Amino acid sequence: MSALEEGYYGFEVYSKEYGTIENFKVNLDEKKKETSKYFTKVKVMDDLKVALLVKSFDASKKYVLILDKGHVIYKDTFEGTKYGKLFKIKKVRSLDDLVFEVRDDYGYGKYLSVL
Repeated sequence: MSALEEGYYGFEVYSKEYGTIENFKVNLDEKKKETSKYFTKVKVMDDLKVALLVKSFDASKKYVLILDKGHVIYKDTFEGTKYGKLFKIKKVRSLDDLVFEVRDDYGYGKYLSVL
């Protein structure tokens, strides 16, 4: 992506097995460096439970995904400045492989590991 000119770009994540998995936009503008728009925290409660907390500085629509070795196993959206959920994780080999993603419609986001 470093070879692309400044501007907004739309991306689609596609696989033969699942079709279109995700669509998102990215703003490549050196003049407008993004600052963190979220406070996020992941906490392992026990062998099956993981808590996610998100505090946003705006109330726009956000996307929450949980990925296990790159595969989306959970997808949710929320609007507002707060999101919190306790997930009971089943059918994964290890919690260590999970990644939580929180992002907005413009592609800005954070990735969190449970490690």
